[in-house]
Amino acid sequence: MMSFASCSTFLERIPTIHTSQDHNIAEYRDSLGIFMFSGVLNRIRSAFGPAPEDQRTEKQKAGDAAEDAAAKWLKTEKRFRILERNWRFGRGEIDIIAVDRETMVFVEVRARAVGALVSGYHSVNQKKRDTLRNCALAYLKRTRPYPRHFRFDIVEVELNNGAVGDLRHFEHVPIFHKQDRPTHS
Repeated sequence: MMSFASCSTFLERIPTIHTSQDHNIAEYRDSLGIFMFSGVLNRIRSAFGPAPEDQRTEKQKAGDAAEDAAAKWLKTEKRFRILERNWRFGRGEIDIIAVDRETMVFVEVRARAVGALVSGYHSVNQKKRDTLRNCALAYLKRTRPYPRHFRFDIVEVELNNGAVGDLRHFEHVPIFHKQDRPTHS
């Protein structure tokens, strides 16, 4: 399997292809919009997994540090049992899947700068909530026995120049619908 770096190198080496009208792909890409082209490249890159540690951006490294801090805090302070980290389904990902006593908990971790104008809770918009809900339901379908109780939480991790600061835990964030609940006989 090709690594992220070799995939990028491969994509850069693709020769310019000319059509019968003598227009190259770059002109078509520009006419369709750079967003479509970059979206395709991002999908290709994501198929090869995350970038190696030395190629990760500062934002990605800060997000990783926030997720590590949140998982450690949930495990030690809240006594959660961590089942999965970065569980992917389709194009979505759940940062942490854990168990709190008898409740399965799906956790989204949001890293925020000190004094950020938008809180971690409010940064999870409806589209993201729908994606997280679909991921959680896919995970629940694979889980045996099906948990009687489940919920969604958000953990906001405050970062100050890359250092982890305060953590805020928002429990029972409403993303699930009534019909998502299991029927018990």
